[in-house]
Amino acid sequence: MCAILGAYNVDKIKFKEALNLMRHRGDDDSNIVEFNNYLFGFQHLAIENLHNNTQPLCRDGVLVVFNGEIYNYKEFADSEIEAIFYLYKKYGVTFVNKLDGMFAIAIYDKKLYLFRDIFGKKPLYFTKEGIFSSEIKAILKLLNTTPNINLKALAECLNLNSSIALNTIYEGIYKLPAGCYYDGEIKRYYDFKREVIDISLDEAIDEVDRLLKKSISKRMQSKVEIGSLLSGGIDSSLIASLMPQGIKTFSIGYDGYENYDERKWARVVANNISSNHTEV
Repeated sequence: MCAILGAYNVDKIKFKEALNLMRHRGDDDSNIVEFNNYLFGFQHLAIENLHNNTQPLCRDGVLVVFNGEIYNYKEFADSEIEAIFYLYKKYGVTFVNKLDGMFAIAIYDKKLYLFRDIFGKKPLYFTKEGIFSSEIKAILKLLNTTPNINLKALAECLNLNSSIALNTIYEGIYKLPAGCYYDGEIKRYYDFKREVIDISLDEAIDEVDRLLKKSISKRMQSKVEIGSLLSGGIDSSLIASLMPQGIKTFSIGYDGYENYDERKWARVVANNISSNHTEV
């Protein structure tokens, strides 16, 4: 998963403790860089670029740190972090439109910029006082006092099982919305547009098949072993069946909660696709 953390004018020991709270997101490497009274931290889970994706990257007066995967980075550079740096230097904040991937990116270039991918797959929280993090608990560690509960966000959580960006459960801590960046203000760089296409059912099936295979293929780029969660439902079963034979699949069940236990359906699919299946 990886984790990123940044804060302005804070104690380095306290910052290191805050970064360590996210060690579970990646324990292959950890690094802290001081830059213009800011501290930037990175907790690394190595998936791609095992040895040449060192973060944070500080070059030509610009600092870059990110969490995620950039599937098309090889079009621009030898590593994901360098691709982000080169694209930002060439295109400014519009560089983000060149990326194909899932990401939370922080760039410091005279001021702080934060970017989140178009689906919001990678988390990114921040305060207006210059702290950002992959998880809220690291921000809480750096604050002098615990913020009040955001009652609007609490109502959203009770109703929807999640708060709606910008809201988080704490007042003064915000969640960057998907497809947006922050430079002191929230600005949208991407929005989905609905298209109506007149095609037949067979054509639609072929197009879904093509897009799904393309989507899975680009996510198979990895220097480490790849597995798949498998519930036995339509989505995970389609994905697992289109991955290479013998792939490792994993299913989680709940003893005593039969209505929520999907292991038996996952087992059927795993047997059908000959995956190396593990149940928990």
